[in-house]
Amino acid sequence: MRNDNWNDAEIALTGVERRIMIERGESVLNSAFAAWVLPVCAGLCERLGDGAAATQARTMGDQLRERVAAEWNGRWYRRAYAPGKGALGDDDCWLEVPWAILCGAADDARSRELLETINDKLRRGSPLGARVRWPVPQSGDVMGLAGEGTAGGAWFSINMTLVWAAARLMPEMAWDEWRRLTLASHSEAYPSVWEGTLSGPDAYNAPESPRAGHTWETPVLSMQQFPVNNMHSHSAPLLGYLRLLGIEPGLGGELHVGGGGMFESEVLNVSADGHGSVRAAGPMRVCSRHGVVDGEPGTVSW
Repeated sequence: MRNDNWNDAEIALTGVERRIMIERGESVLNSAFAAWVLPVCAGLCERLGDGAAATQARTMGDQLRERVAAEWNGRWYRRAYAPGKGALGDDDCWLEVPWAILCGAADDARSRELLETINDKLRRGSPLGARVRWPVPQSGDVMGLAGEGTAGGAWFSINMTLVWAAARLMPEMAWDEWRRLTLASHSEAYPSVWEGTLSGPDAYNAPESPRAGHTWETPVLSMQQFPVNNMHSHSAPLLGYLRLLGIEPGLGGELHVGGGGMFESEVLNVSADGHGSVRAAGPMRVCSRHGVVDGEPGTVSW
C-alpha cells in the first residue's frame, strides 16, 4: 500500500494502524494501475534499447494482472487488503475498479458486466458523474457526510478512468459520463451553486448529500475554502475526451489515434475523419484507422 493509493482516506477507513497498513497493506488499485503502466513502459524501454528492463517490466505486469483478475468477487473487484482485517470492497463497489478493465485483467464479458453494474448503481441519478462508492455509506466516513468525499462523492480524476474504460466497450455510456464531467452539466444541474461554473473543485457532492452539487469538507481540511481552480475539473474532461477519440499510448511505444471527433492543440491535431498530425521530439510511430506511420523528429502526419 505504501503511503496511499489515490484515496486519502483509504488507510484510515481500514481501521488498521497507519504504519502497519503502509508496510503490509495491499492495494488492488495500485496493482491494476501498475499492470497497465508496466507493459507500456516496456515498449518504451525496447525503443530505447533496454531489453532487460522491458522484460522485467512485462514480467511484473503479467504477475500483477493475474493477481488483479483473482480479486473478482462475483460482482466487482475488491479494493484493498488490510492486515488482520481482510478485504476492503467486498460489500461495496469502489469506482477505481475500471483499472481492472484498462490493464486487461477483465475479459470483454466481465468488463461489460462490471460496467453495467457501475451504470446501474454508481451512476444512477447522479448528474455530475458516478459516485466513488456504492452503496453510499449513510453514516459517512472520515472524508465527510453521506454522498460527500470518499463516502460517495463524484471525483473527476476517477470518473475520467471510467470514461476511458467504457469507451472501449460501451461508448454511449462513456460519452454520457464524459458530458456529466463538464462545467456545463454542473451549471444545468445546480444553477444556484457557484463552484462548477467557470471552474471547479476536485470532487462534487452526490445527490445523497444535504449539500449536493457543492464540494467536500472535513474537520481538518475543506475544499470549500477555495472550491475553484482545481486542475482536475479541467484536465479530467480533456483527458477523457482524448481517450474517447482513441488517443492513448500503445504497448510498443507507439501512439494510437482513433477518430470520431476533433482535437486541436500546439502539439496534436486530429480531424473528424481520423487524419491528423503530432509534433514529436524524437522518432515516432502513429497507428490510426488510416494505417501505421513512422516519422522522424518534427511533425508526423497521417
